[in-house]
Amino acid sequence: MKLKFTILALSATMLSSAYAQQFWKTNGTTGTWTGANWGTSAAGPFTTSYSSNSAVQFTADSTVTFASSSIGNITVADGKTVTISQAGTLSTNGAVRTFDVGTGSTLTWTGQSWSTVAGVGFIKNGAGTWNIGAQSNSLNATNGGFTLNAGTVIVSGNNSFGGSSSALTINGGTIQSSGTRTFANAITIGGNFTNSGTGNATFSGSVALGASTRTITNESSGNRIYSNVISGASGAGLTFNGSGSGITFLSGANTYSGATTIQAGTVALGLNGTIANSTSIVVGNAGSSGAILDTTAKTGFTVSSTQTLSGIGTVNVGGSNTLTISGQHSPGNAGTSGGVGTQAVTGSLSYGANSIFNWDLNENSITTGFDKVTATGTIGANATSAVFNVVLGTGVTQNAAFWTVPGSKKIWSLATIFGQALTSTFSSVTVTNATPELAALGGFTINGTNLTWTAVPEPSSALAGLLLGAGLLRRRRSA
Repeated sequence: MKLKFTILALSATMLSSAYAQQFWKTNGTTGTWTGANWGTSAAGPFTTSYSSNSAVQFTADSTVTFASSSIGNITVADGKTVTISQAGTLSTNGAVRTFDVGTGSTLTWTGQSWSTVAGVGFIKNGAGTWNIGAQSNSLNATNGGFTLNAGTVIVSGNNSFGGSSSALTINGGTIQSSGTRTFANAITIGGNFTNSGTGNATFSGSVALGASTRTITNESSGNRIYSNVISGASGAGLTFNGSGSGITFLSGANTYSGATTIQAGTVALGLNGTIANSTSIVVGNAGSSGAILDTTAKTGFTVSSTQTLSGIGTVNVGGSNTLTISGQHSPGNAGTSGGVGTQAVTGSLSYGANSIFNWDLNENSITTGFDKVTATGTIGANATSAVFNVVLGTGVTQNAAFWTVPGSKKIWSLATIFGQALTSTFSSVTVTNATPELAALGGFTINGTNLTWTAVPEPSSALAGLLLGAGLLRRRRSA
């Protein structure tokens, strides 16, 4: 029994040592990682050397010179600045290590050479900043990858996330990139994140969205380019936001099927870039500002028969090119009841065969309260099968005299709705959300100039007399 107890006690001691936690000295003086600068608590004393694979705690502002070591997880307390000068090789004993940088803290550890042993990988946690800089080498082809969960990582080299063989998982946080960079990592996006920094950064690996719609916020002054295929489970989409002056480019033949929503900023399609499987394209929605879809790299852009274009932003196809609607066009504030607004097109606009223009009307008015479209080029519609669909919003009082006075007409100029005369008009008009009572009182018609509501007139006096006479004649014959 004594032997058994001794072995168990020894095993527990060894396990504790393998996962030991060491604290860097707090007096603010510079020291070497492998020197006698460590303690077993934040209070010290700091008189021991670093033990391989121990977890590290920085509880004060610190300046460190690294030396080849195998490290454990690293934690920087809130509000601290830690600078580690690169030297030697950083190892992790073939494991994935977590860097937890607290709120208001910065860990600067740039240019450090990483071990190429299989299994090495890193996780960034905490609201603070880890300045990785430019790494000198890639990770092993069999590695633990790089995961960003929170906070900011500052990267200035192509290998900052471990190189092309290292998977990059983004579950949140901010990627601050400077200079002209290409990150070849395959990317999995598991949460919303932000791009910031300067210079142009290209993400050339494939991108997987998983099962949810993700938001990418661009606060960069440089462009952010996704040159490979972006895919996702059924219904997964992308939302773009941000106030940065940089453009987000989608240059791959993307296959995700959920909505593409641009709330702010410019999203541009490259020459081979497509969002053809995205069922809904929203360019500017309620509360958004400055949203632009730029397709000028192409010779025009088509909204397919399975897609809907909506919003209050701008679609820039280029002054000499044409935006063709083969599906549906719903200008205005997408997703809001009666959310009227104006969508702008830089270039020409054509409503093709079997297309539908969904026009929101949200007031009993012929001058205000309805969707509008503008274009710098011409606007026309397929006269054989393009449909103008009137969508009556909640702001329309359908039993008001505006609609019900017998024989009255209400006329909306197409030149007002579209900002110009149409080169060709719609083939027919339909109505959505009309009550049965309103439908019985009149109907809409459309021609090359106007959209007109005509209320059913009362029978004329002559016709009433004829009807009365016919009634009397029938009674006499039956007598």
